[in-house]
Amino acid sequence: MRTVLQTNNQLITTLEDELTFVTNYLQIQQLRFSNKFDFTINIAEDVNPQTIIPKMCIQTFTENAIKHGLLPKDDKGKLNINIYNEGDFLFIHVEDNGIGQEKARLLKTTGSTNGLKIMKGYFDHFNLLNSKKLEWKITNLQLNGNDSDGTGVYVKIPRGFVYKKR
Repeated sequence: MRTVLQTNNQLITTLEDELTFVTNYLQIQQLRFSNKFDFTINIAEDVNPQTIIPKMCIQTFTENAIKHGLLPKDDKGKLNINIYNEGDFLFIHVEDNGIGQEKARLLKTTGSTNGLKIMKGYFDHFNLLNSKKLEWKITNLQLNGNDSDGTGVYVKIPRGFVYKKR
C-alpha cells in the first residue's frame, strides 16, 4: 500500500522496483489464499535491473493471472514471470497454468478491466514519443495438450525507449 501511495504520481519505474513490488504482492496473495499457487521470477543475467518500464506493467498482468486463472483452478496453480533481452528488446512474459481465458469468461471471473485500460493508456501515451513501440498481447497456452491450460501475457519493450519528450 505504501509503495502505491508513494508513487501514485509516477508513470514509470525501474524493473528492479517493479519486481520488488510484484514479489511482495505475490507473497501477500499466497498467504491470503493459503498457498493456492506457487510462483517463480526468472531474470536473465544480461538484464539491467535499472531499466525503466511502465509502472504496474508486470503487477497488472500478475494480478489478472491470479484472479482469473489461478484462483478458480481446482488444484494448485503456477505463475511464471520470465524477463530477458533479445535483440533490441526487453521481453517480459507472465504465464499461468490456470483455467484459461475461455473458462474464465464462462465462469464470469471478469472484473472491471480497469487494469488493462490503464496499461493501454500508458502504452498509447508512451508510444507517441517513439518510433519503436511498446507492445503487449495476451494468448491462451496449451501446456498439456488441452484446449487451454492457462494464459500468457507477453510484453515487448524496445531498448532505448523514452518516456518523456526530449
